[in-house]
Amino acid sequence: MNATFNLKRFLLLEQYKRNETGRHLLWSAAVVSFICILCILYDINRGGSYYGKHTSATEFSRYVLWFILMAPCLLETNFSKHSSTLDILLPASAFEKFLHIWIKYLLLLPLFCSLLIACLKGLLSLSGSEFLQYFATHITMFRIHNTQILTYVILHASAFIGYFAFSRQVLLKSFTIFVGSIAVCIGIVTFVASLMPEARADGYWMDNIATWPHTSYPLSAGAQAIVTFCNYAAPISVLLGSWASSYFLLKEKQLQPLHFKTTTPIYQQIVDFCFSKILTREWRAEERVVSVRELSTQLAVNSRTVLKAYEYLQTEDIIYPERGMGFYLSKDAVKKVMRIQKKEFFENQLADMFRSMELLGSSIEEITERYNKLKKDGS
Repeated sequence: MNATFNLKRFLLLEQYKRNETGRHLLWSAAVVSFICILCILYDINRGGSYYGKHTSATEFSRYVLWFILMAPCLLETNFSKHSSTLDILLPASAFEKFLHIWIKYLLLLPLFCSLLIACLKGLLSLSGSEFLQYFATHITMFRIHNTQILTYVILHASAFIGYFAFSRQVLLKSFTIFVGSIAVCIGIVTFVASLMPEARADGYWMDNIATWPHTSYPLSAGAQAIVTFCNYAAPISVLLGSWASSYFLLKEKQLQPLHFKTTTPIYQQIVDFCFSKILTREWRAEERVVSVRELSTQLAVNSRTVLKAYEYLQTEDIIYPERGMGFYLSKDAVKKVMRIQKKEFFENQLADMFRSMELLGSSIEEITERYNKLKKDGS
């Protein structure tokens, strides 16, 4: 199986995440509906004379767009080594996990919110209330002016990177990145503008940045190139850069040092760590695995402890040494790991579970019923 992307494995990941995605869409529906109610209440509070000339319905879709751009920080659980161990050890590659997040927040959520806005507009139009009908007629879909593209892209990039980079206060730290990025952009544009002849002549260069191409001010070829870059090329660069950075941050999360338990020998926990790498196909058959020194640095443990774990893997014929080359993963390593872990489950974990059942007075029928329910929910 391809270690980077396998369609069958990705579809299994999507199936596993289906309930979570459904919950996120329900929360999104609640947020969009709440924004709509707040806009209506704001217009009501301003009085009929206000909504006869102005209405917050024209800004409704913009508020929803802000929510969509910040959604990864608002809907996802904090992505840390300790709180997301199960997600990290899921039998899927880092790219497949990243692609799941990308599809959810770049395709699925915007489409879902667009359909929801259309439904709300239809319901308000059929309400029979003149005020609500007027509000509905002024609801528009997402419209982004070319001068706003870079700002929205930076907001999306800050939230996307913030979700993968931070484990605490994700929203606050992501907003700090956004404010800092905007400040840097303004500083760069101001500095470049100060070097342009147009700026020294009449000070209109910054106005051209905001209003181009709808401008009456003359621009040189160099100034036009810079304005075009700010409005189009820069957003694309920031967007692609944020996605690439997020992917590598996710990949790095899976390489962070283990949080070792005190009740299990450290070398055994390193063995389990290696098992997870084998089962997720990050370590591929007949290919060189991470060296003892590299893994000891990565996990922040003594190299002799890692060597002890590798010796165990070697005795089980899961890895084999090549003189002067290091250790390589055996051809049928996945089958051997599955056999070892299945034996461990039946001999130790299942026995512990039976003892707990006896202490709690639970029956096999209760376990079977719960198992069938969980299997049904996950299917």
